[in-house]
Amino acid sequence: MSDAAPAEGPHIPTAAEIHAAENESRRRILEAIVRLLQGSPRIAKPGQLSTAALAREAEIDRARLTTGSARDLGARFAALA
Repeated sequence: MSDAAPAEGPHIPTAAEIHAAENESRRRILEAIVRLLQGSPRIAKPGQLSTAALAREAEIDRARLTTGSARDLGARFAALA
């Protein structure tokens, strides 16, 4: 069995993906996705798997996840949650 991530469909961000993110906000969102899915958020309440919780955890405006430059990450989180 291969350790490679599937080519299709959403997947939990890897450490390599997070490290490779050049934009600070995108890196924070990716890190927040991992924390929320692992049940170990720093800001949001454990068990909250909403776009609003992701925005709080990443310390960004929610609009960035719904209509802004990071809407792809918002949709990815929604699919994973």
